[in-house]
Amino acid sequence: MLAIYLASDQPKLPAPEGVPGFDKIAHFGAYGLLATLWVRALSARLSPGRAAFFAWSIAALFGVTDEFHQSFVPGRSTELADWLADSGGAALAVLLYTFWPAYRGLLDRPIAGRRGASPAGTTAAVVAPVATERHS
Repeated sequence: MLAIYLASDQPKLPAPEGVPGFDKIAHFGAYGLLATLWVRALSARLSPGRAAFFAWSIAALFGVTDEFHQSFVPGRSTELADWLADSGGAALAVLLYTFWPAYRGLLDRPIAGRRGASPAGTTAAVVAPVATERHS
């Protein structure tokens, strides 16, 4: 959420030329990611339907506050289309996570390959003290 806030606080963000509607695509993706993170976090404590509802609600309401915030940033504007992209991206992400088990399994698979593995797939090593000879 902080990353979205900081990006929306910039007067102008770089965007590729020749890509019509790029800002809407960015909104859709950013809020889809935000909602995915929320639904994953909430799924540990809530039923799938409630987790999906609250994740979408949090992302959509944050989208409203983000658009309001942009109205105070020089060079930025508030657009209903931006909020529709925000809430649409959040809705699609939450629906995919909730109702497509293969997608959910892909996202929930640990990066290291199995639960309880060391960070980044490293293994803990036992280092024995090395005996050194003393020369007098």
